Amino acid sequence: VGGALVGNEEIYTRFTAGNGPSYAQIKRRIGKRLKRSRPTAADVTAIIDAYGYWPMMRQVFAHAVFRPLIGAEADQDVIADGLRAAGPVLAQLNDIAAEGRVLDPSAPTLADMHLAPMMAYFMAAPQAATALADHPALAGWWARAQHMPALLATAPGLAALTSQA
Repeated sequence: VGGALVGNEEIYTRFTAGNGPSYAQIKRRIGKRLKRSRPTAADVTAIIDAYGYWPMMRQVFAHAVFRPLIGAEADQDVIADGLRAAGPVLAQLNDIAAEGRVLDPSAPTLADMHLAPMMAYFMAAPQAATALADHPALAGWWARAQHMPALLATAPGLAALTSQA
């Protein structure tokens, strides 16, 4: 049986500081205290899966790139909605990339390997470059990540497909 107390820095400080309520009954039952104030690779993949996949893949990539490839009409409203919804995700990833601890293609983690293919598809949409330009640390990460050997070895050949459309 276990439990987790989750919160932000303010909650953690209130709980661990000597002032205020003692929380003695809770504190003496906690065998291990772990404070994570910086995102981990698992946090990055969770952000991407929960908030990035739908707007970046299903809205922007699918409508700006894939639908035209199969002869279907792109819905510009869906693309615009996807770009709007991707904004906060890109901003969060930009902050993480700026920190340089998790998103670092020179020492790739699972987060880099998880985000890079999604970025490759997202960036195949012409509108994505404008969205990424607002996030310089993430753009810098992508400039390096797109040359990772693992990404290059598994590239689906989108450039060839989009040039034929």
